[in-house]
Amino acid sequence: MRCCVVRDPVRRFVSGYTNRVLYHKCMGISLDQFLDHYEELLATDGSLARHFQPQHWFYGKDLNIFTHIYKLEEIDGFRQTLEEMYDTKLPKLHLQRSGDIPSCHLSDEQLGRIKAIVQEDIDIFGRMNL
Repeated sequence: MRCCVVRDPVRRFVSGYTNRVLYHKCMGISLDQFLDHYEELLATDGSLARHFQPQHWFYGKDLNIFTHIYKLEEIDGFRQTLEEMYDTKLPKLHLQRSGDIPSCHLSDEQLGRIKAIVQEDIDIFGRMNL
C-alpha cells in the first residue's frame, strides 16, 4: 500500500500562515507583508520553509504511484483503512488547531497571489476536487 493525505493548496497555505506566523508568533507581519517577502522569508527560515514546501515536493508529481489518496478531511477513512489492513485499532486522529486565532478572510488580490505560489500543487492535486 502506498498512500498519501493531501490538502487543498490554498487552505494549506493559509493554515501555514495562521499557524506559523500568527499562532506561533514567528514574526509579527500581516498576510500582505508575508506575501511580499515570501521567498526571502523561506530562504532565511528553515522551519518556515519546511511548513511551506509544496505537497508535490513530498509526494512527487505522479499520483499514479499511490494506491490510496485521501483528502485531509477524509483522515478518518485513512485511519480505518490502516486498521483493516493491519487488523488493529488506532487512536482517533486529530487535526492541529491554531488556538483562538481567527481564520483569514482573503481579498481577491491575496487569493490570486497565494494561488500563484501554490499553482503547481493546484495543477497536480486539483483534479481531486480539494
